[in-house]
Amino acid sequence: MDAVVNPSGETCIGSDGEAVVTVAFDEQQCKEAVERLYQVAFWCVQQRPEARPPTGAVVKMLEGEMDVVPPVNPVLHLMAAPAVSNPWTTTASSGNTVS
Repeated sequence: MDAVVNPSGETCIGSDGEAVVTVAFDEQQCKEAVERLYQVAFWCVQQRPEARPPTGAVVKMLEGEMDVVPPVNPVLHLMAAPAVSNPWTTTASSGNTVS
């Protein structure tokens, strides 16, 4: 089994995000942490570079200092989707400005 350590230091064991269990922490917290990691990862693989978050925003999202909004489907460009405005130049819900 693979081990996944989330940003808060909790250890999760499992072979995929659906079958995650915790060693010593709440299972729900671990699943939420894995979901957060997946969402951040999908933000980072957006086809258009301007739609990807800057490194500082990635760190804040992983550390839980910034909310992670559901990412845009990274392959929408294949369906001729309109250009996405840059969500990383606005003020975050916590009041921190991301640039």
